[in-house]
Amino acid sequence: MVRVACNGFFINLVSAIPNNGYAVNVASGGPANVDVHFVGSGQDVSVQAVCLFGQPLRYYNHNLANQEPTSP
Repeated sequence: MVRVACNGFFINLVSAIPNNGYAVNVASGGPANVDVHFVGSGQDVSVQAVCLFGQPLRYYNHNLANQEPTSP
């Protein structure tokens, strides 16, 4: 679970709590964006967020841990 706080266009990571068997890797905790990776069981689940007018916009990406992320 990822919790963030927004102030206008600025974002701050409040907490990142993994499920059992997963580790947390915080790539960015703000203020422009939040990028948190939950790694475990051969998977890398990425949660990214930005703020727009004080509201968080979240993006999710699920990759196998040994693969490069794909571009849209």
